[in-house]
Amino acid sequence: DSAWTEVYELTALDHAAITKMQAMGLPAPEVGVDLMDDHGEIVLSGNVVELCWTQSRVAVVTDAAAELQGWHFIVADEGMLDKLTALKEQGVI
Repeated sequence: DSAWTEVYELTALDHAAITKMQAMGLPAPEVGVDLMDDHGEIVLSGNVVELCWTQSRVAVVTDAAAELQGWHFIVADEGMLDKLTALKEQGVI
């Protein structure tokens, strides 16, 4: 899948974790996206947002303090895959 190939090429995350996300059946995320609020102001830059499922409003971030109303943020740590699995099971992603 070319979308996942791009994720592997652009992400700073461990490729084993990316492989697990793909195996979970998640759609390919965008990498390094700027997130904006309702006024078009950038509230989180692409250097904080590692992976992003914009339509689902879910992002894997490098900063635990990331906040934006209506979004689910998952810190890129050892619990990341479990949290993504839970959101998938809830139908969020």
